[in-house]
Amino acid sequence: MLSNLRGCLPLLLAITLGAAALPTRAAAQDTCRVPPDDQLHAGGALEGLILVFHGLWAEPPDLEQGLAYGDPGPCPGGTRDSLRGVDIMGWALEVSGPARPELCSPSDPPLTELPIRNTRCVEDSTTVASRNTRVAYPELVSRAPFPMLLPNALPDGLIPYWATLRVTDRREGTGAPRQYGTIIRYLGESDEPWLLLLQDTGEAPAAWLDHIRGDVPDIALRGTRASVLDSLPDYDGEGMGLLWEESGLRVILFGSYNADELAGIAGGLTLHPAAAPPLEPAR
Repeated sequence: MLSNLRGCLPLLLAITLGAAALPTRAAAQDTCRVPPDDQLHAGGALEGLILVFHGLWAEPPDLEQGLAYGDPGPCPGGTRDSLRGVDIMGWALEVSGPARPELCSPSDPPLTELPIRNTRCVEDSTTVASRNTRVAYPELVSRAPFPMLLPNALPDGLIPYWATLRVTDRREGTGAPRQYGTIIRYLGESDEPWLLLLQDTGEAPAAWLDHIRGDVPDIALRGTRASVLDSLPDYDGEGMGLLWEESGLRVILFGSYNADELAGIAGGLTLHPAAAPPLEPAR
């Protein structure tokens, strides 16, 4: 599936990568337990939403494309886990920045296949650089490049399973801030229950999002109003969700819980500051 999509990906993203080994701290995490299909597919649908939040798509893509563009799958080295680095957080923050074709040697032709390896040479028309990769949960928390709402406790023995991080930049001079998006997966001892927590710093409006909010009920939550979602775009499996905005973040909590249970989980979220100022793009 990914090979069929590579021809169109460069129209949206400019990605560079130096191939390297899997980080030890990521390998130590339980990262190869195959999640239930509902969680995998709901995660792919949320990855599609992040593409919209970051202005990479005008509306949510279909589920297969959401999975292909975003969700790297459960196992290290799998087909959806090709974007790795020795220091994955350092890679995501240092290498993600605005595409700069002038860094290329004059003899280097523009590259269009993804992932682009060993060079940042991209077409002159490229205006957006965006990276997506799996990050071990302890690494994401300890080196978080943006403030995140995180649970102090979770019900039913849920534990962080793995997370993805997307970093998106525009070419210099556009005035657009660097954007971050993450999806954290939580699982119980068995496939049930499961929970997904999306957080995103994107600020671009999305007309389809306003439409969705207008057609669903909302509830009071954390000093604001949260939309109650009984599905996600192109996903009709198990689960419910809450969507709200807080502290400069768009937040979606989605999983195998009802709205009241999700509200109880959301009430226990605490804002954690960024671990350090975001790194400037590598030059």
